[in-house]
Amino acid sequence: AATAKSIASGQTGVLHVGYQSLVLHSTTVHRIIRKFRRDYANVRLVFTLMTYQQQFEGLRDRSIDMGLIHQDVMPDKKFETQILAKERIEFIFPKDHFLAHQAELKLADLSEQPFILPKRDELPVFHDKLLSNWAAHGLEPRIAAETDSFASTAQLVAGGIGISYGD
Repeated sequence: AATAKSIASGQTGVLHVGYQSLVLHSTTVHRIIRKFRRDYANVRLVFTLMTYQQQFEGLRDRSIDMGLIHQDVMPDKKFETQILAKERIEFIFPKDHFLAHQAELKLADLSEQPFILPKRDELPVFHDKLLSNWAAHGLEPRIAAETDSFASTAQLVAGGIGISYGD
């Protein structure tokens, strides 16, 4: 009976969380997860990497309890959203890249650099905003590669394949 009460009260159990790759790199999300772990130490978190479309499907079929998405994507009004953070976009470079230690950069400074971007189907709003920002400045990024996860992007950047956006 005590176990049933602790599950019903949210003190124990499992919380299935869908997430997009870039989301777990957010310091704000880290802080929220640490607080959740402090408040609900007996609740196990199960994270599953999913596109936003897969997350909405998972919420509909109840295979996940919540989803963490990047940007303002809400094609299904049946779900409630809450903005956890608004973070500015920063660039990531290989350690030895000549622009890596510049105090200030303009988008034009990066126009000749090979870029690694998320695949559009992974982060469509983010992807489109990045490209429209370039276009607004009369520029177009030199896309060297597209990836389906921030971990892949970071590895390619570290390997000197190109530069990218990160947080």
